[in-house]
Amino acid sequence: MALATALDLAPSFDDDMLDLEDHAPLRELAGAGGKPRDRLAEGFALVRLLQFLTEADGPDTLLHRAVAGLGLLAEVAWVELDGDAPGDLSVALPASGSRPHVLSVGLEFEADDSAAAMVEHVLSLVSRMYERELGVERLRAEATTDPLTGLWNRRGFEPLLDQALARAARTGEAIAVLAIDVDRFKPINDELGHEAGDRALQGVASALQGAIRPSDVAVRLGGDEFAVLLAGSDAEGARLVCERIRRNLQRQAPLGSRTPSLSFGVADLSSLAHPSVGPTGRAALMAAADAALYAAKSAGRDAIVARSAHPAAIDDDSTRPICVRAS
Repeated sequence: MALATALDLAPSFDDDMLDLEDHAPLRELAGAGGKPRDRLAEGFALVRLLQFLTEADGPDTLLHRAVAGLGLLAEVAWVELDGDAPGDLSVALPASGSRPHVLSVGLEFEADDSAAAMVEHVLSLVSRMYERELGVERLRAEATTDPLTGLWNRRGFEPLLDQALARAARTGEAIAVLAIDVDRFKPINDELGHEAGDRALQGVASALQGAIRPSDVAVRLGGDEFAVLLAGSDAEGARLVCERIRRNLQRQAPLGSRTPSLSFGVADLSSLAHPSVGPTGRAALMAAADAALYAAKSAGRDAIVARSAHPAAIDDDSTRPICVRAS
C-alpha cells in the first residue's frame, strides 16, 4: 500500500485500537515472526506506527517510540539511535543539545526498493516530527521562563506551588516559601543605568540558584521581586537558605560596592490558620510570605522575617515574627 494511502486511512483508526504498552498488534500487522509479507497488512502497520509517533508527548518520547515502532516493521532488521553501526538508512535529527541525534536503520535482506523507500520516508517524517516537538518544547519553556534570569516566571511557578501544596496535604510534607525583594533597586536603575540593573537581577538569580537544591524552585515574579519554593522545609530551614542566598550575593558582588542587599519574608504552612490547596492555598501562603517581607522592609531592609506559627494554632510569644538583620 502506498504511503499516501496509508496516511489517508489514519483518521479512521480509533485510539483504543492502539495499545501503547503492547506492541504485539503492530508486530502482527507488520508480518513479523516469519509470516508471509502482506502489503495491505503492512499498510495498516504503517498507519499504526504513525499514530504511535503522533501521540508522543515531547521529543524524547518521540525518539523512544520511533526506535521501538520502526523495529517492528517487516522491512526493518534493526534500529539504533546514536550507535556506531553503519545502517542501510539513517537520518540526522535536529540538534537538541550539543550534537544532533542520528537514527540508523538496517533493512531485512529481502527488502526491495519500494520497501526501502517507504522506510526512508518514515525516517524523514520522524525528523520533521522531532523538529516540531523541539519547537513546542521551546515555546513551553519560553512561556514559563523569565528571559533575563532564566528562572521560572510567575506563570510557571504557580502550578508548581499548587502541586507542592496538594502533595503536602496528601503526605504531610513541610513547605516554606521565600518572598524576596532587592533593596533600593530603583536608584540602581536611575543612577547606574538599566544594564547595571539587569546585572544586579542576574546576580540575584545566580545567588538563588547557588543556594537551593534541584528539587526547590526559584522564580522571578516581576521587576525586583523574587520567590523560592522549598519543599520539605520549615521556616527555620528556610531562614538558613536566606542566609546562604545573602552570602552568595555578597561574594559574587555583581555591582561591586553598589551590589544591593536583599529583604526576605519567610512563611511555612504552620503560619496559616487553615492551610488549603489550589489557588486559595497558594494565595494564602504567598500572602503570609509577603506580609513577612513587608515587615522586613519596615524594619530597615536587609533583613529576614520568618513567620512559622499562626496565632490561632499556638497562642504564645513564639508566634511573633523573627527578624534577623545582616551582620
